[in-house]
Amino acid sequence: MRRRTGFVAALAAASLLFGMLPAALTGCSRGTAYAEDTFVSMDTVISVKLDPATPDIGAVFRRCREITEEQRLIYDADDPGSETGRYDLLPPSDRAGRTACSEDLCTAVRLAQAVASQTGKAFAPGLREAVLLWKEAELSQTLPDAGRLAAAVAGAADFTAGPDGAGGWEIAGSGSGLDLGGIGKGAAEQKVVDYLMTTGARYGVVSFGGNIAVFGEKPGAEPFGIAVRDPEDPSGTVGLISLDRGFVSVSGNYERYYEIGGTRYGHVLDPLTGMPAGGELLSVAVVCDDGALADALSTALFVMGAEKAAELAASGTGELMAGIAGAYGDGGAFVRDGRPVAFECVFVTSGGTFVTPGLEGRFVPSSGG
Repeated sequence: MRRRTGFVAALAAASLLFGMLPAALTGCSRGTAYAEDTFVSMDTVISVKLDPATPDIGAVFRRCREITEEQRLIYDADDPGSETGRYDLLPPSDRAGRTACSEDLCTAVRLAQAVASQTGKAFAPGLREAVLLWKEAELSQTLPDAGRLAAAVAGAADFTAGPDGAGGWEIAGSGSGLDLGGIGKGAAEQKVVDYLMTTGARYGVVSFGGNIAVFGEKPGAEPFGIAVRDPEDPSGTVGLISLDRGFVSVSGNYERYYEIGGTRYGHVLDPLTGMPAGGELLSVAVVCDDGALADALSTALFVMGAEKAAELAASGTGELMAGIAGAYGDGGAFVRDGRPVAFECVFVTSGGTFVTPGLEGRFVPSSGG
């Protein structure tokens, strides 16, 4: 058992359930039969595992690849031919004005802004310039200049998005470049799952790196098991989330990082400073009915850090969800299959691992955990 700390005590006082859940995700089949297609896109390995009896399964797999590529061509900031890449190539003065965009990009920016407004700007869509500074720093092996970082994050959360009044969609920014790496994979995964649920596949597991989605009903009506890796020992899994449907997204700095002068700096940046987030909070996993929201929230909560995460847990996730829905301005966007979208959290700290009350009975610690 990990050492108990002040953060641990705060979570315990909030009546959270204790469990040794670590931080990266893998889908567990537990003997269930699957047919699988694996490919690389959106800077990660993507796996689509389906009921082998799915009608015309080869065509279904091909369409999943096509949908993923369509989504990559919206969100891939490193591709100058993507929608985000083209936006980032505009002069800052043009980015600060109103720019026509696709509904998908508008929706992602709008959701990012709603999450930013409820988390003290711990999430922001406009971090492209800061990300580029860190990439340059890794190449030069010199830390980014503090003044340039401060300028890069100024206005990073100051975007608006919505209908343009003429049947289209638009975004208006502060001049910052877009980088939707903290929400794009979840949004793309949601599109793939939405498609798969129309195909006749009885059940499936979709993995976009640190984002996993499950849907349908397995033989025997058993829930899916999502194994969670320990950020302090990624070779082992120490817990299992039991899930009938939905998305699990994890954020942490133990797998992706910038290495400068022999020191590793995590890739998750704090929008207020441009510096890597981290500290006592090692990772956050979010279980949610919405892929994009799970992705954005896991990033935001990780950036918020241990103490603010404890405050969130004490107040309850429902309060934050209500605030996000209100800021987004369309309550219907947060209803799935007739029920409000909700989320629960797994906090992994240097002193212990804790989950919000809604996960009680939905995970099993590994033996010895």
